[in-house]
Amino acid sequence: MSSRGKGNASELKCQKFLEAEGFLVQRAGYRRFQQNDFFNLFDVMAIKPGITLFVQVKTNAKPGRKVFQDIADFMQKYPQFDAEIWIWCEKRRTGRTGWRKFQFN
Repeated sequence: MSSRGKGNASELKCQKFLEAEGFLVQRAGYRRFQQNDFFNLFDVMAIKPGITLFVQVKTNAKPGRKVFQDIADFMQKYPQFDAEIWIWCEKRRTGRTGWRKFQFN
């Protein structure tokens, strides 16, 4: 499976998980050769009364320091939102399957 395919699969898992928690979810769209992230940082936006959550979704690998710093900077400017990084871990690579989450609140 291509890296784009893995990313899409992880974003879909994130979307379904959030919808099951009662969120209304919108994923960032793709155009050929171009990804349109929310604010150039987030793959998924989820809302429910009183909560607006932005999620950066990764597969199997923790993002670099720059991503963490960029999200922390975003949160300083817009503290009314919640932001998280979700990493989908596959059992064959990490020994476990499921989400690892990093919160920026």
